[in-house]
Amino acid sequence: MKGVFLIRAISYSDSFLFLIVGLYFLFGAIKKPNWFWNNRKNTRFRNFFGDRHAYAFYIIAGIICIGLGLFRLLQEFIF
Repeated sequence: MKGVFLIRAISYSDSFLFLIVGLYFLFGAIKKPNWFWNNRKNTRFRNFFGDRHAYAFYIIAGIICIGLGLFRLLQEFIF
């Protein structure tokens, strides 16, 4: 019986992880804080694709992650 609760806890945790990552991407794209928008990897990404495309990428990635997290969370409650 404990194994079932452990599997559900892991399933819930990855759903919440998707939600947190999605909110992180949306927050970083909308507010553009210095620690997010000007770090080394993101600057390289922005220089290659441009600011508008990087902004669109992070918005879309955030929406997809939030949608995936909500889908997985609702899937646990429905089935």
